[in-house]
Amino acid sequence: MCTPLCEIYLPGPVHSVVAVKQDGHVVDASGYVLHHTATGGQLVRTEGECWPDCQRLDRPDTDPDTLSVRYLRGLEVPAAGRRAVGQLACEIEKLCSGRPGGCALPTGVKSVTREGVSYDIVPPGDWSETLQAHMPQVWAWVQMVNPKQHRQHGAVFSLDLPPAPVSARYRPGVPQ
Repeated sequence: MCTPLCEIYLPGPVHSVVAVKQDGHVVDASGYVLHHTATGGQLVRTEGECWPDCQRLDRPDTDPDTLSVRYLRGLEVPAAGRRAVGQLACEIEKLCSGRPGGCALPTGVKSVTREGVSYDIVPPGDWSETLQAHMPQVWAWVQMVNPKQHRQHGAVFSLDLPPAPVSARYRPGVPQ
């Protein structure tokens, strides 16, 4: 027996709802509201309607007795972060294309003194001093979002692929 639900929990953080389909039809955005929560979002049906509690998962969302919610998961990057990423991307593009005028990113030389000539070599992976000296806007953004300079291994996430099993993920300090 199916009973109606007036709220649907969406794992989050939830950026925005793209589309909701019920019984194969797109639900007008005026028929629901998204409430952001600490762990995700609540999609609440308005106008006295509720969502179905059960559905046919063996059918495409274009058929009757189905419900689907497409939403963007994540947080919006603030304007300062978008500007910093834009500046960094432009400098990387200049570096890769070899365009005249150069790039604000040095190629590893900071300062060394030898026979009257000074330059330093930036150790591989030590970009903090490089960003501070050559791209202060980018450095200011990095400091704002990561003031203690915590480091973690890079990861790639794709909405088109299932997540890697927890046992296959690298976790520092945890034996593999």
